[in-house]
Amino acid sequence: MLRQESIALQQKCCFMPCSFFASLNFQKMLSCIRDGGDDAAGRAGHDKEVSSRRGETAGGQVKSAMEQKLYDMVEANPVIAAIKDMDGLERCCQLKDLKVVFVLFGDICNITQIVKQIREAGKLAIVHVDLITGLGAKEIAVDFIKQQTGADGIISTKPAMIRRAKELGLYTVMRFFLLDSMAFENITKQLFAVKPDFVEILPGVMPKIIKKVCRSVRVQVIAGGLITDKEDIMAALGAGAMAVSSTNQKVWMM
Repeated sequence: MLRQESIALQQKCCFMPCSFFASLNFQKMLSCIRDGGDDAAGRAGHDKEVSSRRGETAGGQVKSAMEQKLYDMVEANPVIAAIKDMDGLERCCQLKDLKVVFVLFGDICNITQIVKQIREAGKLAIVHVDLITGLGAKEIAVDFIKQQTGADGIISTKPAMIRRAKELGLYTVMRFFLLDSMAFENITKQLFAVKPDFVEILPGVMPKIIKKVCRSVRVQVIAGGLITDKEDIMAALGAGAMAVSSTNQKVWMM
């Protein structure tokens, strides 16, 4: 039921003003979106677009069972916990509703234990390989993550890392910092060469840009960075993002 409600949130919230939800908790927001505020013609077009991106990979092929598991877990809870320290690790493992965790810290000595703790809590562990101290910028770093940690996937800004992770059967999230128009144009160029499971757009508080990205690529979009409240979540999902990621522990509980 929660998975269906989160899909409804993505499909309908763009037709509701963000300020309307400022005083509501997350479950009430889902209920409000489900019960009203529809524009039939606009919703139909949006439904078709979301369904198309959800049902296919970036290359237009039907997703594998492994890929579908990731999409289902993200849809079950569109808030992804991004952890930057041990305190965040402990907290996210205590929250049963969180399904996916982005690991943004660690080193070659402790990353295996960090991943183990996340997986033992029943969550997917996606490691930002570029941020792990002691790992270089070569593809062998991805092999280390696969063989030594048992992580479910990686995040990276580097196409070579994403490509190697896909060869090894890992989930892939390619991160983009949208600082200017050149950065935006770089997204489509990069995705022509490499096909990640998700792209993560930072900062995640630019709904107009998120909407433009969602319409330009055939990859599911995650909005990350500077997400601090319910209105930020609603704006990102309403613009077409499938999920948001945040290091803010208050956001994890919304």
